[in-house]
Amino acid sequence: MEASPSDLLSDPEAFYGPVVEGARKLVETRSAEVVLLVGAVMAGLPRQLADRVPVPLVDGITAGVVLAEALVRLGARSPTVGSLARPVGRASLGLGEALARRLEVA
Repeated sequence: MEASPSDLLSDPEAFYGPVVEGARKLVETRSAEVVLLVGAVMAGLPRQLADRVPVPLVDGITAGVVLAEALVRLGARSPTVGSLARPVGRASLGLGEALARRLEVA
């Protein structure tokens, strides 16, 4: 589903309908046990729509933050390969001095 914040603000109930319908369809056709709502426009919607869908709705932004916090608490090391590894050989442009220094050291 493509949506923008203006869609949500202009008519919330019209916006919620396709989200709820899509979540229910995932449950019925794919046996989904959880539905992840992603994108900034979906932030906060799981709490608002929880009673309309028979499985948990998860806020993708909140889930990402909680995962990052958990990795820090667990003392997980930073990856050295893969898409989450620090890019090598790329210049950082337009950063403040403090952040640029931090990235050089890390």
